[in-house]
Amino acid sequence: MINSNTRNHFKALKSGKVYLDTAATSLTPDIVVDKMAEYYNEYPSNVHRGNYAWGDVATTEYEGTRDKIRTWCNADNYEIVFTSGATFSSNLIYYNLHNLGIKKSIVSLNDHHANIVPYRLHNNEVEQIEIPDNGVFNEEELFKFGSLDAHMLHISGVFNATGQILDIEKITHRAKDLGAIVALDMSQHMSHDSLDADKVNADFYYWSSHKHYGPTGTGILLIKKSIADQIQPLIGGGAQVSNVTENKTEYWDMPLKLEAGTPNIAGVIGTGASIDFMQEIGMDVIHTHTQNLLGMVIKELKERKIPIICEDLPLEQRGGLVSFTIPGQHSYDVSVALGLKDIYVRSGKLCAHPVVNKLSDTGFIRVSVGVNNNEVDVARFLGALDQVLTYG
Repeated sequence: MINSNTRNHFKALKSGKVYLDTAATSLTPDIVVDKMAEYYNEYPSNVHRGNYAWGDVATTEYEGTRDKIRTWCNADNYEIVFTSGATFSSNLIYYNLHNLGIKKSIVSLNDHHANIVPYRLHNNEVEQIEIPDNGVFNEEELFKFGSLDAHMLHISGVFNATGQILDIEKITHRAKDLGAIVALDMSQHMSHDSLDADKVNADFYYWSSHKHYGPTGTGILLIKKSIADQIQPLIGGGAQVSNVTENKTEYWDMPLKLEAGTPNIAGVIGTGASIDFMQEIGMDVIHTHTQNLLGMVIKELKERKIPIICEDLPLEQRGGLVSFTIPGQHSYDVSVALGLKDIYVRSGKLCAHPVVNKLSDTGFIRVSVGVNNNEVDVARFLGALDQVLTYG
């Protein structure tokens, strides 16, 4: 159950602020911070290297996070790779298109820049699904090309600007039946809903730890074991190699092959603690809590006749966030005014310029909720918003 004890884990809230920007970066509970401090204070060693007690403990904690992810996501059929974040993971997938035999990729202009820009760096052949006039993505557009043999379908499970949830299981099964490889950005999913990786059966999943109460600078990439041998490192260095001679390089097996250099050890260990934190609460409880709060926000916005992005989307197809605009006011001005009242929301183009530019001339205002929020937060947000609506 989400209660005051849960909120007490977030020391940042003691300042009295209302934080409604979980979709950008979730708050970090004390048990995550404490676990990272434990690493620095008690066993501050590199992993997979030192032949002494600190190194053994650090490696055990680091590798233990893989086990936690595998259980949390039901990912027995996947290699679990640690990266610097979702953006790096997306680029690593792009970098391996040739190795996977991919001739063309399909992306959506509704999506985050991290899933669009990599394809433009080297003018890779890509099909861009256009943004509908109402902003609501039509999943059928992904399949208008017929056979998807030698195609990569690369898309988010939840769009970060509109909040629309896609039916990733249905999309993945259909795409794979047509011959595609599927990569899913789960960054906006993991903080408020469970993932059954084996059941959905995508080839890649990835996200950033800071989206689900973990530290920044840490990413999780799941790679289907059946294709893992085809994936080559994006960067090279120590730790990933078993032997280097004058003219030969031999790599360790997955996942270490993709983890060159000293990793973000504290970040990975903290990621494990964030999973423990959520598992202790229960993913079903988290989902119900965030959806209830989001429903309250949407109801009150509609009562105030505030234009909501993708207004026709039902609550069950919204992933923890809602974006809106206020006619006659720029999103930046609104968010600054709210911030001065200790209400923290996101505004602007949200790293999703195409969809925001399509649907607004002044940017989006986005409210996203997490386990750190409650009904009082919603009431304070609405009270501050009413002042903005009245006085500008």
